[in-house]
Amino acid sequence: MNQKRNPLFDSLAAVLAVATISLLTALPAAPTTNNQSDALHAGLTELRAASFRAYLANDGQTVADAVALEEQLSNFLTEVPANPVNQLSTIRSMPASYDKPVLDGTAGWVYVPATGRIFPDLPGTDEKGTPYSVW
Repeated sequence: MNQKRNPLFDSLAAVLAVATISLLTALPAAPTTNNQSDALHAGLTELRAASFRAYLANDGQTVADAVALEEQLSNFLTEVPANPVNQLSTIRSMPASYDKPVLDGTAGWVYVPATGRIFPDLPGTDEKGTPYSVW
């Protein structure tokens, strides 16, 4: 017996197959997040935002050291967030002549007065190979 194929059915099947493949291709991949890295970014963002607000409140002047920075940050933060990698919530500052941080892990964060930037005090690199000194 010779069965007759229905071209409408074949067309619908092809459209359905293409639509399914397109849908599966368009779905986002499962995120590959590192909760510790996300928490580190969150703490650093919180510190940098408070530092920027302090900078604006200080008429665009950076403070000389970590003690003065923490004093100004107290107007915008209830406490310095802990660095989730080394569990420290202290801030140390670089000498005024340094424009880049020297990271040794002895504090939670490092303040560079010459630039006004704050960095996580973590030597080495993150899980993507990015040095913490460029965060």
